[in-house]
Amino acid sequence: MCDQQLILLRGELETRLKGKEWGKQIQGAPQRVILMAHCKVLVSTPSAMALQLSGSGLKYNSLFANINHCNQIGQDTFRSTAVRMERVGHLSYEMSKSGGIIETMLKYMEPDQSEIRNKLFQSYIMAGVNSIEESVTLIRQVDEEFKVWVKVTVDLLRALDDKAASNQTRNRETEGKIKAQLLEKKLLEKELEVEKRELEDFEKRFQKAIRTYEHIVNSLPGTIASAGAMVAAATAVGLGPEVLAMVAAFGGMHHAWLWCRQQTRKSTIRSLENETSTLRDRLKQLSGEHQSIQEVVTIVKKTLQDLQQLQEQITHFMDFLMNIQTIMAIKIFKNDPDVKKEILSDALLMKNRFLIASKATALYNEVSQAFVIPGVHWVTGLCPIDLPDDVIEEKVQEIEIWKAKICNGAEKLISKRIGELDLELEVLNRESLQSFRKVAPELFAKVWEISNEDLK
Repeated sequence: MCDQQLILLRGELETRLKGKEWGKQIQGAPQRVILMAHCKVLVSTPSAMALQLSGSGLKYNSLFANINHCNQIGQDTFRSTAVRMERVGHLSYEMSKSGGIIETMLKYMEPDQSEIRNKLFQSYIMAGVNSIEESVTLIRQVDEEFKVWVKVTVDLLRALDDKAASNQTRNRETEGKIKAQLLEKKLLEKELEVEKRELEDFEKRFQKAIRTYEHIVNSLPGTIASAGAMVAAATAVGLGPEVLAMVAAFGGMHHAWLWCRQQTRKSTIRSLENETSTLRDRLKQLSGEHQSIQEVVTIVKKTLQDLQQLQEQITHFMDFLMNIQTIMAIKIFKNDPDVKKEILSDALLMKNRFLIASKATALYNEVSQAFVIPGVHWVTGLCPIDLPDDVIEEKVQEIEIWKAKICNGAEKLISKRIGELDLELEVLNRESLQSFRKVAPELFAKVWEISNEDLK
């Protein structure tokens, strides 16, 4: 009979302890500390510190300030959670321990006991309810603080995604401008080359015509010679006489105009080269910003994922306590003859559930005190600003040392405690049964007799 009941109770403990994966989720806490440190270092480079970031829900207008604000909320949350979980652990232990509130309550469950004993019985029920209410309130406060942390993280991630999308758009626009300017520069260079050849060809023909003209003038006398020479010279170089005369008169002006036109095109090309260089610098800056943002986004996404898992654990734990609260609250207001039998019937289940709560909070508190809070103190003192690359590398190595210390340490401790708890399950159940036999042997026997009939 007792073996059958032990199987049921063991199943309850295994479902609550393993099904919720307390250890695995608690392990997320020290990992969040390391992610906070990574974020701090990533945004401490000169380029990242200059990066503007604004958006709905963000308190500041720079990536550096918003990351530090988010980290500060996380650090404060871990500190306050440590205090509250320590209190929840104490309350759970007081309920579940041998000689605790639940077992003491059972001492005042005789069928025909005095009014004074009945009042004591009710007072212990009320003490249990008050303990649960305080525990639920504390866990709800933890849940609210984690919700704030999650919201700030979500707002930060949304702003980072928007910034990344905006940078990609500007990146494409800048690349388009560079491409257009390079094309324009290429066309101008072609035109300049054509004009250069035209100018050189014109200068050659002009100089040849002038030399021919001078030669003819020197060989023919007077005005006639001059006119004949002009025609002959023009014909010799392929120019009309009137053009040669015009060139002779205005050659200097025409040459100057062609030269100025070339200089204008050269100036335009230089201007395009300068603008292209500026755009390339901007493109490099945008690429650097994009890389910084993507690195931060990767960490923030991981942080958000783990925060949501921690929050899920908190919600499960709160629901778990509220279910016990409901069981006990019903007993307070019932006054029928079967109330004591119902209390005893549920008491062992409640004791074991508080045992679960006690074990879960004890594990979190041990991990928190040994790894999370020391890590939070370290991150708080980690104040990198405008760091050069060599110092950044030193900080990264420091983070890896702390990661090995708190993450690996927490993993080993959790694995050890979970292994110990697996071995303790049946022992814990047997101890609970034995303590109940001692407290209320007659009622205990009657309940088991009824339970035995039900099992048959």
